Parts: sequence; C-alpha cells; structure tokens
Amino acid sequence: MRRVLLVLFLVAVAVTVYKATHKKKEPPPAPVATRTTRPQEEPSRPETPQKPAEDPDKARKVQELIRKLEGSDERAAYDAALQLALLGDETAVEPLIGVAERGSGMLRVAAIKALGSIGDERALSVLLQALRDRDVDVRRNAASGLGNLGNESAIEPLIEALRDQDDWVRMNASGSLQKITRQDLRGYDAWRDWYRKR
Repeated sequence: MRRVLLVLFLVAVAVTVYKATHKKKEPPPAPVATRTTRPQEEPSRPETPQKPAEDPDKARKVQELIRKLEGSDERAAYDAALQLALLGDETAVEPLIGVAERGSGMLRVAAIKALGSIGDERALSVLLQALRDRDVDVRRNAASGLGNLGNESAIEPLIEALRDQDDWVRMNASGSLQKITRQDLRGYDAWRDWYRKR
C-alpha cells in the first residue's frame, strides 16, 4: 500500500512540475482605452496599414539570382531559378518568363517550376502553353503551378491534362483543379461533366 501511495505521490509531483514548466505565458493585459476626443470633435481617421519594410538582403539576393538566371552559365542559371522558386519574389517573374519561353532543357523546367511556385498572374499564359509541351517535366510543373495561380481560365486546360499519358501530369492537374475549384472529383469524365454543368 505504501508503494502505491508513493507512486501516486511521485506522479502528482511530476505532473505539477510539468505543468509549471510548460505553462503558457499569458499575454500582458491590454491597456484600457481612454477617450481622447470630446463628443463634439470628429474622431481621428484610422491609420492606414503600412507595408512591412522589404528586406534589403532579400532584394539584393533576388537581383543577384536574376543576373545568374540571365547569364551564360546554364548550371548557375538552373540553380538560380530553383532558388528564386524558394524565395517566391515577384520581381523575378518577368526574367523567369523569358527563360521559360527561350530556354531549353532543365533550365526551362526550373523556370516553369519557379513561375508556378511564385503564383503570379503574369505567368498564366506561359504555364498554359507549357501544359501542352513535349517535355514531360515541363508539363508536370505547369500542371502543378497552375493551381497556385488559382485562375479559373486554367480549369478547362487542366481538365484536358487529365488525359495526358503521364501519371504525374494527371495527378498534378487533378490537384490544381481541386485547389482552383474546391471540388473533390476524380478522373477526366467526372471533371468534364462538372465543367459542362456549371
């Protein structure tokens, strides 16, 4: 019996210590609002929200990556496109569009991937065109990226991409359709019927 009581006591102590060390910090109480204007005065206008200050290091990094993207070293340009995809800065959209339209091989794939990741509307026509490209990697990334744009004009081309020979293109197109439409349908026929009825 003593052992049971000792174990219960130790468990209670452990729980108390745990709660004390993992206690959520309460935010400080909000200051009490005081009226600063007299009833006959017009209240002051609410302040307009200020945009957060742009990080100068990020802006410098983006410009450096754009220079690499437009340079002659294809490997450096490829790496730059992938890093721009991660940064998601809209400053890079126009240079990435240029590479997507005029580049070749894996550099084009990286540019399409970056454009899809950034999700800027200026990339819509390039991504729609890439959805019909010969290169399967270009089609895969275009099908995925169109979902990030959320533009309804991509619905019909994405439905057609559900008939692509590549499984990943079809899967990415389906995911993008679900993002854009918020519908949970499976297969070309179901999407085609839904699109015709809407």
